[in-house]
Amino acid sequence: MSRPNSSGSGCSHTGMSVHIPQELPDFLLQFTKDAIRAQPEDIIEYSTAYFTAMVKGQPFSVKPNPETKLELTNEILGILHSQNVKDALTQACYIMNCDSNCKPPDACVSFETFRFLYTYLAVGNENISQSQIDRVLSYLQKRAISNNGVVKVSDFINNRKLRLDPTN
Repeated sequence: MSRPNSSGSGCSHTGMSVHIPQELPDFLLQFTKDAIRAQPEDIIEYSTAYFTAMVKGQPFSVKPNPETKLELTNEILGILHSQNVKDALTQACYIMNCDSNCKPPDACVSFETFRFLYTYLAVGNENISQSQIDRVLSYLQKRAISNNGVVKVSDFINNRKLRLDPTN
């Protein structure tokens, strides 16, 4: 399958400002997360089906490719450690999504895995105190108990009660 020309030919910079719809960054972020989770063999075909479903207002099933096994390697942990805690945890949860009952756009990991990741990322951050770590883990452990032992990304990503890192 041929790829679209990505050289930018046919497009010229006019010096005019470009309006970016407010929803675009969130929409593209969700598409990216879904594509990472699905690991499609043909990203163009996947994108066509994804966006066609969106235009028609139909649900699009994001099924992980069972042949693709993603793991948190030391290299990935190092990359995650260089990011802010919330973004790093979100990405780690999507990489390790271990609960097939978790519905998109959420990803789920066991509380034990979350505790390990959060502690790993937070301990090296001078802005996060041990009492902050304890508060976060206590709150999310209670949430996990009501979620069959898993922490969902939605439990911490936009939760105003919960600040994973006081600086972000």
